[in-house]
This record gives sequence, C-alpha cells and structure tokens, in this order.
Amino acid sequence: TRPGKGLLGGMTELPTTAWHVDFQSPAAGDFAPLIASYKAASSVRHVFTHFALELLVFTATVDTETSAPPPYRWVPREKMENEAWPSVMRKVLKSGAAYER
Repeated sequence: TRPGKGLLGGMTELPTTAWHVDFQSPAAGDFAPLIASYKAASSVRHVFTHFALELLVFTATVDTETSAPPPYRWVPREKMENEAWPSVMRKVLKSGAAYER
C-alpha cells in the first residue's frame, strides 16, 4: 500500500522502483523485494496529468511458503479485485504479467 499522502496516496501498488527519467533496467534487480530469478515480462505505458510513465514489468515465481517482506503483503488471487488499484497498476495486472504461474 502506498503512503497515505502524495501521488496515488493510500492505494495498492505492486512492488516498484522510484519513477525517474532514464532508469536503467539492469538496476531493477537492486530493488526487488525478494531474492528470486526475475525475467522481463512486459512494458506498460501510462499517462498522468503532468508526465508519461513507462514501466518495465518483471516477474518471478516464488514458493507459496515464502513470506512477503515488510512492508509488502500477499493478496490472494481471488481478492485482487477488491484492492484499491490505481489505473496504472490495473494496466500492469491486465498485461498478464502479475498472473503468471
């Protein structure tokens, strides 16, 4: 869940890096919340009022016994629609990357 104030305040978000210009995708692994074998899955573009954002989406498969590290949490697949996803995260989810098995 994002911080209560600021852009997309209090909304649910998939793990991400800071959003900035010229992000180098090889550095993405430095921000991964879990040690796993990640692979590039898709790219999602979203336009906010004052800027455009392109997210490179990476996926990994982890054991079901793996605990989510703080401050993250697991959301069961059947409850994902009940979350307060902002439009940009819904695009990531619809890209199919978050549902890989």
